[in-house]
Amino acid sequence: IGYGGLSTTRKCYHKMTKEVRAVKVTKKEDLEYGERQKLLAEIEILKELDHPSICRIIDIFEDKKKFYFVQEYLSGGGLFDSLILNVGFTEQASATIIRQIISAVAYLHSKKIAHRDIKPENILFESNDALNIKLLDFGNSRKMGENEAMHGVYGTAYYVAPEVLHGDYDEQCDIWSVGVILYMLLSGNPPFNGQSDIQIIEAVKNGSYEINGGVWDEISPEAKDLAMRMLTHDPKQRITAS
Repeated sequence: IGYGGLSTTRKCYHKMTKEVRAVKVTKKEDLEYGERQKLLAEIEILKELDHPSICRIIDIFEDKKKFYFVQEYLSGGGLFDSLILNVGFTEQASATIIRQIISAVAYLHSKKIAHRDIKPENILFESNDALNIKLLDFGNSRKMGENEAMHGVYGTAYYVAPEVLHGDYDEQCDIWSVGVILYMLLSGNPPFNGQSDIQIIEAVKNGSYEINGGVWDEISPEAKDLAMRMLTHDPKQRITAS
């Protein structure tokens, strides 16, 4: 049901209870040393998490050849696919989705965990008949110490925060990513665009985006204000998840 750079996700059934689950399988032979350490760090983070808007890890196994992550099976499809089908969600639907994402992010930040790769591809709907979402994929997540800055560029060009590109940042990078998603839910377009990743990154560094005219004339001042407070270039001035 899904493929990643180093893993395959399959639909599975518990042999005794017949419960449907998803299992992400990663081959050990595909992991270089740094990737193996990163995976082990992800496992430690996953063990800590228990939140209604974060995909629940039910069990973790390993044998000589593979790691297995057994998790909730989410049948509603991805937010990314929904964005392609819907050219802008209603403001009410956008609010329902963003509230859940921010609740999950606030929970992570309270535990000093930065996700660092929040994007529509990493957000799935629980089912087809509701807007309940789950945040997943903690492969780039990081547990931070007190007053500790992070380094290294992680994430995807459309959603990466400008301070990440400069290499000295904290968990507020996640809020920028959620702001980009909010902007896309409301308008159907990304705030920062380009023909290539390099052009998109330059647009992110520049930090200017359009939030007036066209579809934005139908959006409430409150929703616009929230998007702008998330997409504030200075992370110290950016609204927090809480």
